[in-house]
Amino acid sequence: MEYQLTKEDQLFLDKIEREEKEMLWKFYDLKKSDANCPKNPYLLQPKNLRLVSYEILPNKRVKLNIGYMRTWSGYVSSTKRMSYNQYIIGTLFCEQVEFVKDVDLNEKGTITIPFFSKSKILNLPIKNTHNVSIKCKSIRVKNIDIYVKNNEGKFILDEIYREELNGLLENNNSKENV
Repeated sequence: MEYQLTKEDQLFLDKIEREEKEMLWKFYDLKKSDANCPKNPYLLQPKNLRLVSYEILPNKRVKLNIGYMRTWSGYVSSTKRMSYNQYIIGTLFCEQVEFVKDVDLNEKGTITIPFFSKSKILNLPIKNTHNVSIKCKSIRVKNIDIYVKNNEGKFILDEIYREELNGLLENNNSKENV
């Protein structure tokens, strides 16, 4: 029997969708239909962003290297549940930067837009040691995605990992039924 969405479920999903659209437009000047919008835009939520490093570039630009690990747990098939580490890796660019400064650690990242201003102020943690505060006119997303380390220790996209995992599980299930 398949689960049927209730009216409350649909309202909740609509709320999440609306908040995601607002976040993309407000902070990144993106729409979900844009070619450069990541396929998992929820990864751009400021409270979740963690930096590995940043690099001050010429022409008032700063390159932000996103990188953090989280543990994912859930069903990978209709009967198999598992838990594994996911790595969120990506690159953002701050353009027309007014300042960059190191500040005290705050574990949750933020992006604010001061009243009567077109600038954005990012405050993102770096390796859980401190935060960097950057004031800029725009934030451009180069890429951001979910990766998993395979058996050789190389990063592969999470969706490819899940496809490979499902293939292995199907092969094991067919051998058990023989």
